[in-house]
Amino acid sequence: MKLRTPGMEFASEMIIKAAKLGLRMTEIPITFYPDRRDRPPHLRPWRDGWRHLKFMLMFSPSALFLIPGVGLLGIRLLLMCSQLLAPADAPLRSFGFQMDFHWAILGSLFTLVGYQVVSTHFQAKIYSVTHRFQEEDPFLREGFRILTLERVLLFGLIVALIGLAMDVNILLEWIRNQQGLFVSDQTRQAVFGSTLLALGIQTMLNAFFFSILGDGC
Repeated sequence: MKLRTPGMEFASEMIIKAAKLGLRMTEIPITFYPDRRDRPPHLRPWRDGWRHLKFMLMFSPSALFLIPGVGLLGIRLLLMCSQLLAPADAPLRSFGFQMDFHWAILGSLFTLVGYQVVSTHFQAKIYSVTHRFQEEDPFLREGFRILTLERVLLFGLIVALIGLAMDVNILLEWIRNQQGLFVSDQTRQAVFGSTLLALGIQTMLNAFFFSILGDGC
């Protein structure tokens, strides 16, 4: 079973791995007597309970990270795309509801958070495989073969440069026209550009981290 945990979550690891391996489990009733030794108990409910929960979540990174992350990215897609349909200098009006550039800012927030949550899912997945909490995953192995460090770095750099170019273009236009405030369309473009810049930088940093984690995959 290759049990590895050092603490009280050892019992949970035995049950989880036995279930994953399809082993037969039998419950044997016992009599539990009070501890009559004059010392405080070793069990700490909150600390040990959290260790058990944390260990169990490591066996299900999809439920913990991937599903919420994809959900946030889906909401982001709706919000950002809706702003692409908006007039240049006015908010988008749909069914009597006004959607200004603030929705693009909210979409940017969901994009960055959702992207990080999805990235954390794969980090947890890789950690579980390399530390033998889960069996080897052919999907991860193929992913590391295709998405090499150099390729992901190049992709992240391109995304970051596109976002930077959008922001610099808006800044130059703002300086040239000596505008006190961005109009709605400029603000949307600035949000899109800043989001791409942040995603590109995150992608490059994650590429290094994935490369370090994936040595044992």
